[in-house]
Amino acid sequence: MEGIDELTGSGTAVEEKDGAHNLLERIRAAEFDLVREWFKPGARVLELGGGTGYQAAQIAALGSDVLSIDLADRHKPYRLFHPVQDYDGYNIPAPDASVDVVFSSNTLEHVPDVGRLLRDTRRVLRPDGVAVHIVPTAAWRFWNSAAVPPYALKQALGLQRFTPGMVEQTSPGEAARRRGWAGMVRSALAMPFAPHGAYPSAIAELHYFSARRWRRVFADAGFRVVEERPNRVFYTGLAVAPGTSITGRRRLARLLGNACRAYVLRKDASAGE
Repeated sequence: MEGIDELTGSGTAVEEKDGAHNLLERIRAAEFDLVREWFKPGARVLELGGGTGYQAAQIAALGSDVLSIDLADRHKPYRLFHPVQDYDGYNIPAPDASVDVVFSSNTLEHVPDVGRLLRDTRRVLRPDGVAVHIVPTAAWRFWNSAAVPPYALKQALGLQRFTPGMVEQTSPGEAARRRGWAGMVRSALAMPFAPHGAYPSAIAELHYFSARRWRRVFADAGFRVVEERPNRVFYTGLAVAPGTSITGRRRLARLLGNACRAYVLRKDASAGE
């Protein structure tokens, strides 16, 4: 599921492909720094939506034993940093009370029945275990739509190196030949309103990605939030300015808002098993 990320677009050249992925990896590494304290040597960790296994490799480097899983029908990554096991998206291939930490990064918003998945993570989590989930914010949702005009302009001028969600970079002229200019215009007009996750629209996601809604989702699944942390990094899903440093993105986050928020959860004993 991490692999279904808006920054994983790639160019025709290997250098462009690496550049797109390196941007995503730099951002994910910065986000992981927020929560690395929860991963101890010898801990059994379950990662949901492993994608390339990039963050699983970071966790394993801390001495944890990581089971990383992702959808069997996902786009296969161009590079694998850690083994990622296929699964059906809901039924976690792990015994009851067998993991110390459940982790996901930019994954839960893609799950149609997120409550069902979270309840299964509760099943596999040990009584004293924690769940750490990094999810997008409403601010990310707003700015992702707002980034469409500059993205479209850069596309039209041939200046956009990375096209989100595409395996190969396509020039505006080639895209127009494939889909027609009318189709290109319709797509550009619809893009600001298209959903990122498993929700009706970008407008609806302003609610679905709000802190209040995420807290309710976790509570309904039998968890209590013990800590919340903004990721303190700003980015949109369109890679309009891929050269912006993490330091620069931290400055932007203070002005424009944080792209993600990390939630640390424990089982709510009052919810039962």
